Amino acid sequence: MIYVLFLTNIVTLFSLYLMTKRSLKLVEKLDEIGLQVEESLDIIDESYKNVSRHLKSPVLFDDPVVTTMIKDVKNSREAMLLIANKVMTPFETSEEKEEDRTIS
Repeated sequence: MIYVLFLTNIVTLFSLYLMTKRSLKLVEKLDEIGLQVEESLDIIDESYKNVSRHLKSPVLFDDPVVTTMIKDVKNSREAMLLIANKVMTPFETSEEKEEDRTIS
């Protein structure tokens, strides 16, 4: 009987070791993903600023192709903002969510 208890304790400790090891790997992966998301958002932010700056300049040519292109660029700018907001939603803290609720 005591051998069975000893064996179950050994198995439990070994499984605990494996779970801890895998959990630490997952935490490292989540940190890497967080850094990649931050870098991607920085790139999107820079592109958004550049597109917004170009859209503020006046257009001197009223060709339908040019006006359609300007509309497409505006839609792309809004899409960049939407993507950045959707990517940041899982990373918001509960305090930020509460602030957003009180503002709305």
